[in-house]
Order: sequence, then structure tokens, then C-alpha cells
Amino acid sequence: MKLAGVFTALTLASAASAWTLTIHYVNGQHLDMHGTSSSGCVDLRTIDSMAMDYYFNPKTDWWPDPNRVRLYGNTGCDNQVWDSNREGSSDLVPDRYVRSYIVDHD
Repeated sequence: MKLAGVFTALTLASAASAWTLTIHYVNGQHLDMHGTSSSGCVDLRTIDSMAMDYYFNPKTDWWPDPNRVRLYGNTGCDNQVWDSNREGSSDLVPDRYVRSYIVDHD
């Protein structure tokens, strides 16, 4: 029982110290992603709607903070549609399809 409690505490601690990326879509849906290091290329589940903005919090407690978000119009990180080193909220003007992303360091 004690081992399960330790595992749960470690899991919660690692999730609390992760970078977060939230993409908001024009149809009201959103996707939340998180990690502790560079993400590599990540394909998103298909949402048949354009993205209008995103929020990026790069802060991690025990790892180097990522400082770059790249969004792609196709899966496999093909057709880059956005590249930013800005944290916080960013408007995607004009709205665009986002089907994959990379969070990493310059």
C-alpha cells in the first residue's frame, strides 16, 4: 500500500511540473498536451475544425524549459503553419488547420 502511495505522489509531482500546450478550435473544442522535455513530432487526433489560438506554458521544475512551438497543417510534422518562441496566448490569424506539433528548444 505504501508503494502505491509513493507512485501516485511521484506521478502527480511529475505532471504538475510539465510544460503545457492547449490549442483552441473555432468549433469550441480544445486539445491539452503536456510533457517534460522536447516532444518530438506528435500527431493530433483529428478535429475537423480550424485552430484559432493556443496557450503555451513552458515551465518545468526539473528539466530545461522548452522555448519553441511549431505547428503543422499535416500529420507527420509536414507543412509548417506556425513557429514561435513566445509563451502565453497566441492568436493564429488567420485560423488554420493544425494536425501535428513539436515543442522543443531553439
